[in-house]
Amino acid sequence: MGGTGKFNSHYGVSPMTFFLRTLRSFSFLLLSLAAWLATSGTAWAQPRVAPPVAKEYVMQYILIILTVGLVLMLVLRPVGRSKEIKPKLDD
Repeated sequence: MGGTGKFNSHYGVSPMTFFLRTLRSFSFLLLSLAAWLATSGTAWAQPRVAPPVAKEYVMQYILIILTVGLVLMLVLRPVGRSKEIKPKLDD
């Protein structure tokens, strides 16, 4: 085990693997936080004005709903199999 026996038995991975996984999680958290702060800053910089009439948003809502539907269809589509499953026939 080479001096890391306690670490391996406790975490189940080598110290370097543990460090890299932790670093990856931390960097993902940092990038997510930076992206969130970057987008919210733009919203805070906008002048306060009354929202436009609801009729102007109809096409945007339709576009968003269609986009979400398309993404769901792409993600949840059945995957073709190389070997078809035969249904079990009861005698």
